[in-house]
Amino acid sequence: MIDGITFHGSAVYTFDNIGVKVVGCPVFPACIYSVSIAMQAGSHECETAGRYGEAERTSCGKSIIGTATSPITHLFWKHRKQRPPCGYHHLVRTAMITVTAKPARGGPLAAKSPLDILKLLPGTNCGDCGERTCLAFATAVVRKNRLAGDCPHLEAGVVARLESQVTTQSTMEEKQQERLEGLRRKLEKVDLATRAEILGGRLNPVSGELTLNCLGKEFSVDAGGRIQSQCHTHAWFSIPFLSYIIFGQGLTPAGDWMTFRNLRNGTDWDAFFDEQCTYKLKRLVDVHDELFGNLISAFGASRAEKHLDADITVVLHPFPKVPMMVCYWRPEEDLDSELRVFFDRTADENLTTEAVFGLGTGIVRMLEKISERHV
Repeated sequence: MIDGITFHGSAVYTFDNIGVKVVGCPVFPACIYSVSIAMQAGSHECETAGRYGEAERTSCGKSIIGTATSPITHLFWKHRKQRPPCGYHHLVRTAMITVTAKPARGGPLAAKSPLDILKLLPGTNCGDCGERTCLAFATAVVRKNRLAGDCPHLEAGVVARLESQVTTQSTMEEKQQERLEGLRRKLEKVDLATRAEILGGRLNPVSGELTLNCLGKEFSVDAGGRIQSQCHTHAWFSIPFLSYIIFGQGLTPAGDWMTFRNLRNGTDWDAFFDEQCTYKLKRLVDVHDELFGNLISAFGASRAEKHLDADITVVLHPFPKVPMMVCYWRPEEDLDSELRVFFDRTADENLTTEAVFGLGTGIVRMLEKISERHV
């Protein structure tokens, strides 16, 4: 059995990068490796394992290169008031790497989505393929805008098999519309009166519509899945909205915050979530200082007690029982700003993890459009 095989890799680290090389591979090259790095500096341990964004998984024999958001930087952020005179990059004393081999889903090289291809790329975002990131390249390959061989770092055998198996991907809008129609069909079998009580909404006894307060605004849906609101709605929000009504267990938030990665099956979507939500939101906040104020005034967000010593902590309520917390650290001296997104630990029970992903990325898309109108 391939699942569960664990062995050690080797690692090197510099001022702002960590490189991990898989060694001693006991399985075939098509395997995907999940790499976990535990860092320690003196008596302090990193709160999380290494954060690599889309570079977190790789195929046999390939390298993983971290960025300035490596555990070295994260460790300093956690203990930022304990900076030694020699500089924060000397904080790390030891690193232990555990590499776990897992076969790719649907066969070794089944490439039905950008994430399937992304797992096979080096994850360095080097740009040698002509795209800005490995994720952008993977998306282009699936859409047949680029060939797998355009990445000079893929082995010839992998390229040949990928190009023979890549299936044409419908446009994102078509996929979203298909998903939305499927949820509407499921909603027809749902008792909205019962769901209203469980989910923190209310039912209109005349129209039969279920109304929920989302981001400070009221959204209503009828038995046919038609959504009405004073705000413009699109599939990126409608899909999580209907998922919440159909699948939500109505659990009261526990007040325990965790990253998207730590939700059920979150590791499968984590790279994409960072790319489409966390990093994009950080860039927005870096440029638009007023963004947090807009969230509070227009979308019912509220400032909260500082989490992990963040300079700004804001809690949004996309759905009544699915809060979302955003923490932001301003740039300081030679350190870049940082932003993290957290969800309550009940989020993956009140929504599917895929819907949580859509919710986070949908909110960012909405804020991007608002920012564009105010430039």
